[in-house]
Amino acid sequence: IRDQPRSRGLGDVYKRQRVYTKKKEIKWVQINATTVFDKNNKPIAAQGIIRDITKDKEAQELLIESKNRLSVLVLNLNSGVVLEDEHRKIISSNIKFCKFFQIDAQPNELIGIDCKLVLEKNKFLFKDPSFFIRRMRDVISGEIEVFGDQLEMVDGTILERNYTPIRVSGKIKGFLWTFRDITLEKKYSLSLEAQKEKYSNIIANMNLGLMEVNTDDEILMINQGFSNMSGYSEEELLGKKSDEFSKTLDAHLF
Repeated sequence: IRDQPRSRGLGDVYKRQRVYTKKKEIKWVQINATTVFDKNNKPIAAQGIIRDITKDKEAQELLIESKNRLSVLVLNLNSGVVLEDEHRKIISSNIKFCKFFQIDAQPNELIGIDCKLVLEKNKFLFKDPSFFIRRMRDVISGEIEVFGDQLEMVDGTILERNYTPIRVSGKIKGFLWTFRDITLEKKYSLSLEAQKEKYSNIIANMNLGLMEVNTDDEILMINQGFSNMSGYSEEELLGKKSDEFSKTLDAHLF
């Protein structure tokens, strides 16, 4: 098995070839050969160099395998991913990115396309198209990582946008964007906040005295009923040890 030989000039040959040693070991060698001609331009001899490149070949194959595995992983991630070069040309993207932005193409078909044009075309998927583009430009000009930007789409979907500039030797050589659908998380969080506020109001106005402490016995919250009974405001008790407060309260009562 050999790589395609390449000619470097008249009588020059350069190729890589797999060979078997006397011990039946497989080796990859690089052959550089030159034909020697006489004054009448007739070949009279050949000379060449054979170099063992087995380790180089193995390292190259491992790199290709690693790159392929990474490509498959990115392609099937549950987050939308797009990697741009320093000119904002798309180097890589995935299926989820195309789905989020309603791009009728396969990720590999986007390679080399100006990502600015893609996003400009699809900015109307967002409730505030101008903010979507303006914020992206601000993020790039800032040249620092940005995480947790929340973007609301026209259909009610909420995306979380993250950005990482790719630096090589201190210079920016690309941009990595990820987009994650956090709609359910956001709705759940808002629901929890609403429930918390609802029950906090109920607890605050109950005729029972309630105190909440943490595992270190520090007071985190009291309701209005407890404040009325003890004569202490919540500000006076927050952070204090409940056991010490109980002793103080007992001393005053008895």
